[in-house]
Amino acid sequence: QQGIGWAVASFGAALSSHLPEAWYSHLLVDGAVAGVGAVLVFVPQIAILFLLIGLLEDSGYLARGAVLVDRPLSAIGLNGRSFVPLLSGYACAIPAAMAARTIPGRKERLLTLLVIPLMSCSERLPVWGLLLAFLVPPGHAWVGGLALTVIYLASLCIASIAAWVGGKILGLEPSSTGFQIELPTWRTPILKNAAVSALDRTFSYLRRAGGTILTISVIFWALMNLPSREASIAWTAGHWLAPLLHPMGLDWRVGISLLAAFAAREVFVSALAVVFSVDGAKDATTGVVQAMRQAVLPDGSHIFTFASCAGLVVFFLIALQCLSTVAVIRRESASWKFAVGQMATFIITAWILAVATVQGLRFLGIG
Repeated sequence: QQGIGWAVASFGAALSSHLPEAWYSHLLVDGAVAGVGAVLVFVPQIAILFLLIGLLEDSGYLARGAVLVDRPLSAIGLNGRSFVPLLSGYACAIPAAMAARTIPGRKERLLTLLVIPLMSCSERLPVWGLLLAFLVPPGHAWVGGLALTVIYLASLCIASIAAWVGGKILGLEPSSTGFQIELPTWRTPILKNAAVSALDRTFSYLRRAGGTILTISVIFWALMNLPSREASIAWTAGHWLAPLLHPMGLDWRVGISLLAAFAAREVFVSALAVVFSVDGAKDATTGVVQAMRQAVLPDGSHIFTFASCAGLVVFFLIALQCLSTVAVIRRESASWKFAVGQMATFIITAWILAVATVQGLRFLGIG
C-alpha cells in the first residue's frame, strides 16, 4: 500500500509540476489522479483475497465445504449447491450470480440471488480499508484486522437472516435436500497456479473498475467545480439529500459520494477524495483520512466520528449499490420486479439500520 501510495503521489506531483495553473490541470491532478489513486492503494488487499480463494479452490476444499454447509443451508431453504455462488460473492457478486445457474430449483436459485449481494465483496474492501484507517489508531494494525474479521462475520450473519426471511416469503421450508456431490481428492495447492489466478482476477478487477473509477472521478470533479464550487451541480444535488443524511450524522458531501457508489462501491473512496479536494500530489489514503478528520458540519461538530463511521459500515454491508449487479440479477432471475425490489429493499433497510446504529451509539454517549 505504501509503495502504491508513493507511486501515485509521485506521479501526481510530477504531473502538477509540468502543467500550467489552469482548470484542466486541477481536473487531471485533483480529479483523475486523486480519485483513481485513492482506490489503487487497496489493490494489495484485493489481490490477497483472490489468492486465498484460489488456494481454497486448488486444494479441493470447495466441494467438501459444500457438503459441510448443506445441512445448515437446508434450514433456510438452500442446499450445498449454493455454497460456491455464495463464496464467490466475497470476490464479486456478478460472477457469483451467474454461478447460481447451476441450482436447479427456481425458488432456491432466487433465494441464492437474493443473498449474494450481502456477501462482503472485494469492491467493498477499499471502503473498509478507508473507514478502518480512519478509526484505528496508528500502530495498532491488529485492531484493524480484528475489525475487518468482524465485518466479514457480520455480513455472513446478515445474509443468513435475509435468507431465512426470504425463504419464508418464497415458501422454502427446512427439509432434507438430498444434495450429493463427488468429492475430489485432497491435494496440496500449487502456489504458482493460485498466484497466477489471483493476478488474473486482480487485473480483471482493475480493467473492469478502472475505467469506471476514472470516469466517475472526472465527472465528479466537474460536478463539484462547475459552474463554481459555491454553486456547483453537486452542491445543489447534495443539499437535496441532506434531510436523509442528517440522521446518519453525515452531510451533503458524503451524500454525493454515496450516490457515486451506485456506479461501483469502491468509487465512494475516490469520490470522497474529489469532494474533499484531496491533492492528487499527496499520498491518497493519508490525504483522504486527513480530510475526513478535518471535515465538520455547519455547527462545528465533526462529520466522521465513531458513530457515523459505524453507520456507514452498516449501510455498505446491506445496501445494494452496484448497478451492474442489479442488471445481472435481473437477467439471471428473468424479472425486473425481483431485481428492483431487491435493490429498493436493501437500500431502505440499510438506511434504517444505519440511522439506528448512529442514534443508538449517540444515546449511549459514543459520538
